[in-house]
Amino acid sequence: GPGPHTVTYPQSSGCLDKDVLLEVVLTSTLDPSVQCVWEVNATVPIDNIEPTITNSPSDITVDCDAIPSWSPNDITVNDNCNYTIDTSSVITPGVCSGEYTITRTWTVNDDCLNNTSTLQIVTVVDNSAPSVDCSVLSDLSLECDDNYTSEINFWLAQQITALENASSDPCGTVTVTDDYNGQPPVLSCDGSTGITVTFTITDNCGNDTSCTALILLDDTQPPVINCTSPDTTLECGDNYLAAITIWINATENYILNNSTTDDCNGGLAISNNWDGTSVPTLDCDGINGLTITFTVTDDCGNSDQCDGTVFLDDTTPPTASGPGDITVLCIGDVPAPDISLIT
Repeated sequence: GPGPHTVTYPQSSGCLDKDVLLEVVLTSTLDPSVQCVWEVNATVPIDNIEPTITNSPSDITVDCDAIPSWSPNDITVNDNCNYTIDTSSVITPGVCSGEYTITRTWTVNDDCLNNTSTLQIVTVVDNSAPSVDCSVLSDLSLECDDNYTSEINFWLAQQITALENASSDPCGTVTVTDDYNGQPPVLSCDGSTGITVTFTITDNCGNDTSCTALILLDDTQPPVINCTSPDTTLECGDNYLAAITIWINATENYILNNSTTDDCNGGLAISNNWDGTSVPTLDCDGINGLTITFTVTDDCGNSDQCDGTVFLDDTTPPTASGPGDITVLCIGDVPAPDISLIT
């Protein structure tokens, strides 16, 4: 009967046009037993239909330590022929090593070289500061030795190395810097004050974290007195209290200004244990006397002592005057000695 008529033919197993012999059967609509059969030569056309991709991954922004994995199975493909999926990626650097973009490409190729592709842009950012164990730091306690610069520089280098080993960053390497200004600390005997040094740990994208440590200046060394014998000897009849006071003042001045050294060269104070009233007893051989202890103390309470002795001696002979000479006639007239007449 009149057409059109639909003819179904087998698909080509290859990708080129293929000639096939078709058997065409026409059946009467009035009487299905009436058929007309003949053979027709036909050409099956080439496969030129591209595969289609569904369920493509969306573009994402992720931290540098949270980049998701990917595989060919991340996409869904529809195609009337066999196909393969190829993947490739291109990294485009950003402003720092921890930030960049990844362009991921899925390309689908069927057996007849029809292909299609899809992209995903992965934007990688670095917003995380490095992690660090600040407990590796140690404070620096200096003594008064005038060698602060070399000691501080050595300590700074030690702390920086310790922090480098105790730091980590998922996106790259870190650098460690400090804000020490080059000035020595002031003396702090109890460790309550000092210079706070801040160490900053920075990654390649400028994210940072910090730790602090102290530089202290302490004084644990006592002053040293060159205790040359500061003894003195009083004579009987002197004003003992005044003489001792004068001697003490002179001795303290000499000890402070001429015979004491101290590492910190700070304020030194001197004291003594004389009670202001004690005097020595007479000792003609200079062995026993009144011992007075002088104590020099620095700003941190460290001290040294020196003893001096006050002796009382008598080096002046007595003087005497007696009765005048007399003349007698006989021996019997000589008077008996009378010591009461001697003054």
